[in-house]
Amino acid sequence: DVDWNLPVKIKFHPTTNLKKYKMNFPKFLSVTNEELSDLLPNARVVVGGASGVQLLLAARGIPVIDISHPTELNHDHMPLKIGKGVIWDRATSADGVTNLLRQFEELLKNNPVELREESLRLKELYFSEPTEALIDRAFRLS
Repeated sequence: DVDWNLPVKIKFHPTTNLKKYKMNFPKFLSVTNEELSDLLPNARVVVGGASGVQLLLAARGIPVIDISHPTELNHDHMPLKIGKGVIWDRATSADGVTNLLRQFEELLKNNPVELREESLRLKELYFSEPTEALIDRAFRLS
């Protein structure tokens, strides 16, 4: 029910049985087996749920819409205090996804610096070289 204004590619986890879902796809959606590294340069916004890849993509500067099902148990990978509402946000309905798509397109067009700054904050917090000092700090070893 989302009003998609750009082509949409769906990438499933490699262990997902596509036959189980393929009949439910509208014709304007396409399923891809392309590697993420090939998809990322063209990705404007990523929509998904319960995936650690979402955090990685937000840290790379790609806005993320996290789909949350209000009546189901959800595994949350996104940090509540960093980037929410700027580089990522959560939707629980088609209207929510549509609104966030508009919001992120507006930010990409008018304020890409803010998106980049939030993505760098995520990257700095979650992705770093495993130096001895950082390992000590992460596990409070010293």
